[in-house]
Amino acid sequence: DYNKAIEINPKYAYAFYNRGLAWEELDNLPSALADFKKFSELDPNNSDGPRKIAEIEQKIASAAKVNPTTSVAPQVLLQILRSLRNLLN
Repeated sequence: DYNKAIEINPKYAYAFYNRGLAWEELDNLPSALADFKKFSELDPNNSDGPRKIAEIEQKIASAAKVNPTTSVAPQVLLQILRSLRNLLN
């Protein structure tokens, strides 16, 4: 699993990229964004990182705009906070 690969080698860029794809598939956009940013940091010459970061940022922005009368934006914020907590633990 990608978590184990990252635990064994925290500089393995593709583990972050692939885990980001998994988070995206699970619609956990804040976690996906964090992993794609880490991928870009570890492999700055790879154009996939900035492309995926832009895609995820667009998805997050679109989700917040879907219906401003619902709690979509707070849900996104809550996901971001949970992701940050998980990264710090």
